[in-house]
Amino acid sequence: MTARWYEPIDVRRIPLATLIAIVVAFAVDVGMLEAGQRWLDVPAEEPLLSLVAIGVAVLVAAVLAGLGLVVLAGTQARPLSTFRSATTCAVVISCMAPLLARAGWIAGDSPISTPTMTIMLLMHVATGAVFALFLTSLPRANAPRRY
Repeated sequence: MTARWYEPIDVRRIPLATLIAIVVAFAVDVGMLEAGQRWLDVPAEEPLLSLVAIGVAVLVAAVLAGLGLVVLAGTQARPLSTFRSATTCAVVISCMAPLLARAGWIAGDSPISTPTMTIMLLMHVATGAVFALFLTSLPRANAPRRY
């Protein structure tokens, strides 16, 4: 089998892939939050880790990821590889928010606890991994294979 210089992508599949990624990422994040509250003593009343905050963050990130993939599909020969690289960069940049909240620069008067920061970092990485997985596998166009 020969390698192609381009990656075929079906742009019509991106909205469904984004919706599935939203559901899966939200479920993973809520599961991580529950695990953190049970085993790491993450406070339940932390406003940065409310279900509304998690849902809004996942929704905004998914919409931006989906739109980014649409733009890459229209402008790049290898949009899926470029999207994986961009997702990695976005996760690294987004991990600055929990670190700044731990330093006390975001959450208001007092800094967040170390277990809260740890769970937030894990949630950012897990959400990025879910987006990279679903948005690079589901929209892939099925090209006929040569045998």
